[in-house]
Amino acid sequence: MLKKNGFVFVETMIVTCVLLTSLMIVYGLYVSSLNTESRYTRYDDPVKLYESYYLSKYFQSFDFRYLIQNIKDNCSYSDQKICSNESTCIWNTTRRACEKSYRYELIWQGRSDIFGNSYAKESHFFDFLWSSLHIKNIYLITSDISSVTQCTGDAYNKYQALCDNSSLMNYLNSLDNGNSNEYYMIFEFETKRDGTSCLNGSECLGYYAYITVGDV
Repeated sequence: MLKKNGFVFVETMIVTCVLLTSLMIVYGLYVSSLNTESRYTRYDDPVKLYESYYLSKYFQSFDFRYLIQNIKDNCSYSDQKICSNESTCIWNTTRRACEKSYRYELIWQGRSDIFGNSYAKESHFFDFLWSSLHIKNIYLITSDISSVTQCTGDAYNKYQALCDNSSLMNYLNSLDNGNSNEYYMIFEFETKRDGTSCLNGSECLGYYAYITVGDV
């Protein structure tokens, strides 16, 4: 009887250990699946695609060829905000030296040159769009996505602003190269889980969507 009871106890412990191990494996797979699903729902979310589509149309209603020509010329432009006082500011657009093979253009809040002479009229609406849609950055990138995702050596020096953004790099690596006459508009959004604005990067979720635009 003692041997039999002892055998039953050992057997019970073995079965319990096997069950616990199996449950831990299943739970780990479940958590991993949730994390993966959470990550991919932030890629090309239908709502963000809808917003991105109309944002791209908005930008293309201005001198969008200006940005594409910058990429073709392997140049980039920057804006410098010059303020005589807190209420009076102008944006001075300067062209960087065309030393590097730039394959993208960055649209940031307050970039004025893409609006031409319409910036004074559009600036308030542009700022409203930027804040209400929780835009973080907008990128216009060559269809040769792989040329900007090889973040090593000289490529890193050229595209450091992109390469240092690991979330953006993960998204770009999920995209395929497009046609030679196409460009990707990559929209980077950032909100809290409840959809409100982020403050200082606290509890923020990144959303990414893209729209292809043709050579204009």
